[in-house]
Amino acid sequence: MIAAIAWNLFTWWKGIPSSSSHT
Repeated sequence: MIAAIAWNLFTWWKGIPSSSSHT
């Protein structure tokens, strides 16, 4: 279960543009 959540968060974060890092 935890692995699935971690993978989900990882893929979700990867899907987000570099805008987060471009603060």
